[in-house]
Amino acid sequence: MLSPREAGNVIDGLCTFALQDGDVYSDQLIDPAKKWQWVFSRLSLEDPWNKDDVTRRLMARGLFEQNQTRALNSVRVLLCMDRTSSPTRMFQVIKQIPTIIDLLLDCMTIEFPRVFPKSTPSSLASEALCALFAWSPDAVPGVSPSTEKVLAAGDIKALNQSMQFLTSQDKWVDRLVQAWTDSEEWSEDSGNVRRSLATTKSLYGSSEPPTKEEAVANIRDGLGRSRISILRLITTLTHCADAAGVKNVDIYPLLAVSYRASFKIGAKEHHRTQDL
Repeated sequence: MLSPREAGNVIDGLCTFALQDGDVYSDQLIDPAKKWQWVFSRLSLEDPWNKDDVTRRLMARGLFEQNQTRALNSVRVLLCMDRTSSPTRMFQVIKQIPTIIDLLLDCMTIEFPRVFPKSTPSSLASEALCALFAWSPDAVPGVSPSTEKVLAAGDIKALNQSMQFLTSQDKWVDRLVQAWTDSEEWSEDSGNVRRSLATTKSLYGSSEPPTKEEAVANIRDGLGRSRISILRLITTLTHCADAAGVKNVDIYPLLAVSYRASFKIGAKEHHRTQDL
């Protein structure tokens, strides 16, 4: 098992990479000293992406976004998949490298991928941030436990201390709300999604491009997980508001998000997504 400092450093490095400007890598398939990298991406030189420098830059952007997704998925796995984890362990990680909270908040508002996404990077960041402040999987904040598996006093203290790191971040409420707003825009107005899929199709020829069904499934899965993670985080913050340092002025925008979340996604939104 990684030590708290090691885990924090890994998360810091992966998030820092994910937040880079993907256009910085736009020459990766143009520069003779770098374009050999296409071999590892299972691309075909006969496909349209290799037509000119414009399409090569688009494909290079797509490859960066794939690695961006892999980086944030690694963070998610590191924080979410360890069943032996606890609030105390997570507090130790945050205490060692507190910048990971700020980085994950920024990752939650990464723009929608310009090329077909295997997943939405922002949703992976949302899951990872939520995991830092997770209750026991057998407990729900504010609900009487039905089992004996509840948080120990030490874990509750550690959770409160962890959340104080979150509430001390600059514009943390604004960034949470923005992440939720993005999830609504991407599902209710599919303009970004359509452009992403159209760009991807233009880059592939003999190689089989991703299908509409794959796009719909991946986007729905990502947005759903993002929304669930944000709501779980809001639940924890409001339940432990005083101990976490949450002020009334912070609560009001979060209540608006919860109100929006109470509405069922309607048939109209579903229909638009299906029509990609």
